[in-house]
Amino acid sequence: MAAHLRLISAAVFAADRAARPLARFWQQAFDAQTPWLAQQLASWPLATVRVEAELAAIREGWMLRGRADRIEEDGVRGRVVDYKSGQSPSKADLTAGEAVQLPHYALLTPGATAVEYWNLRDAKTVGLADEELDALLPGIEERLAVLAIAIERGAALPANGASAQCECCEMRGVCRRDDWGRA
Repeated sequence: MAAHLRLISAAVFAADRAARPLARFWQQAFDAQTPWLAQQLASWPLATVRVEAELAAIREGWMLRGRADRIEEDGVRGRVVDYKSGQSPSKADLTAGEAVQLPHYALLTPGATAVEYWNLRDAKTVGLADEELDALLPGIEERLAVLAIAIERGAALPANGASAQCECCEMRGVCRRDDWGRA
């Protein structure tokens, strides 16, 4: 499987390598992780896999949408996977409900029993499964319900991010978190 992934990598990176010298480095970095990635891909051998799966459901009268990088289902369990090439959320952020991307996808995926970030740069996974995920989802769903009510009432909504999470957020200038205390 790792050899097959390297063939796919060569085909995908071919155009970029011709246009951007840095693409050769990216391909080498990806190829270095193919044994680990092959192991991850083979960990649920009987699973049906959907990639870039469009997800949607009505929650509290609002449409919640997402696009999962990978969903695996084997008839008994389901796993939602998000590939990361940069920093992955920590297990503590997942458990605390601060990293909400995959828990939201789990709410939109009936039968999801696990969520995992697969970090392609570091060859590591971070995730929650079974009882840990089951314990987290009601709180995420409650947060959505509270936000839906607040939005309907016209409330201004600050970001929920913890300071450490906000330091790396690309949307920091949009939410203007740094200005909250000055108002």
